Amino acid sequence: LPISPMSYTHMRGKRVLLVLCGSPSRRNVLESVHALGVSLVCVNPQVDWASDLVDEWIVAPCDDRDASLAIFQRYMQESNTKFDALLCYDEFGLPLAAILGAWAGLPFMALDTVETTRDKYRFRALCKINKIPAPRFLHLDPTLVCDPLSCPLGTHSTLAPIASVDFFASMDHVAATIEAEMTAAGIEFPIVIKPTHGAGKMCTRKASSAREAAEAVCMLHSRMSGYIDRWRLTHDEARGMVIEEFLTGGPEVDADCLIQKGKMIFMSVNENRPALEPWFLELGGHVPPVSLSRGQLQDLEKLTQDVVAMFGSDITGAIHFEAKFTPRGVYPIELNLRLGGAETYKMVHSAYNVDMIAEVMRMQLGDTLKPLPGTLQAAPRQFAASTNIVPDFAGVGRLKKLVVDPALFKDPHCPAVSIFCREGDIIRCAPAGNAYMGWFIAVGTSPADAESHLQRLMGYVQYEIVPELA
Repeated sequence: LPISPMSYTHMRGKRVLLVLCGSPSRRNVLESVHALGVSLVCVNPQVDWASDLVDEWIVAPCDDRDASLAIFQRYMQESNTKFDALLCYDEFGLPLAAILGAWAGLPFMALDTVETTRDKYRFRALCKINKIPAPRFLHLDPTLVCDPLSCPLGTHSTLAPIASVDFFASMDHVAATIEAEMTAAGIEFPIVIKPTHGAGKMCTRKASSAREAAEAVCMLHSRMSGYIDRWRLTHDEARGMVIEEFLTGGPEVDADCLIQKGKMIFMSVNENRPALEPWFLELGGHVPPVSLSRGQLQDLEKLTQDVVAMFGSDITGAIHFEAKFTPRGVYPIELNLRLGGAETYKMVHSAYNVDMIAEVMRMQLGDTLKPLPGTLQAAPRQFAASTNIVPDFAGVGRLKKLVVDPALFKDPHCPAVSIFCREGDIIRCAPAGNAYMGWFIAVGTSPADAESHLQRLMGYVQYEIVPELA
């Protein structure tokens, strides 16, 4: 084993401040933290699904940083307690974690580091300054180019169904403005247009024309208030968009790494399946990669190290770095300063027997980690393949039937399953949303063996979605 279980025994009884428990899809991560024997106190907007794993709650409006800090300060004064470590694996808890950590003297990344990486435009700009390859890009403010009168939903609607481009009365002004901005920046179609903040490919799409780009801008503009609520954003954060050239060529990959004081300790690489365009719905992937050469993996490792180095020694913890291989080399897409979502945690553990969240806890408690063998250093103990359950449906529907064969949960080649829909749920599929119904992993003795088991396991899930009438 890369790490002896004895390495974790010193954590028992340590008091850990957790900022946001995340969605129920993070249960497997939180169960692993709980199994370390630490005492968890969670700052969260409400007492949530994780009550059996959290020892104490600090209820605070986490989208209001000042109010949350005041509540935390009062808690610390009244409880006369202290924490041994700070933990945050939720994208939208990172800024608050940086603020609370700075006030309480708990090691965490600086707020400016967190906010730079979470802002896709600022991240791109920083890469350019540091001469790191990046696609051509520009910043767009939908409130400056999108006249609310041309969007019948209005500025603050959260109505989701958008069936076609013709849903909007007129987008000529928006399209013309986008074309002018792109010409000035030297960007040609096709492009990717995405919010500067957010996760899960929300409101991200490929556009092959100014009309399609205008649709994406109006979509974000019309959903802004719901977008702010869901992702705990400020109005300024929610309204920003980035337009960038669409990169073609090789696969998109995720480098899931452990970083300590800016130095790489471990890297596992996931080769993503081609996403469903134009909404870039993720379909799963393979750990280790199935088509990349050792030279390409070395290029990815160097790029990851170069990107992390932009922040000096500030980054400690897990990162989820997304990149794209092209004929011009490998390009950064996003740097997420937290554990990857969905199946990432279990994929890495299945392939390399490295418990990333436990290693993060060791670093947060002050342990100095030695390098761990990952994709470039060692063969996996087994090969892992994953799939996301993306509904074969368009628009808004209701989950009429969901049948999951119990054999899926008992299959020896399926180490992890997560189903987060139930019969009767409203399912918002593209273009109304980007619904996923769950995911699962298969393992095998080779990539082909793992994929064969995955295809077999997919037959254990049957569902039916019917249109939801207004």
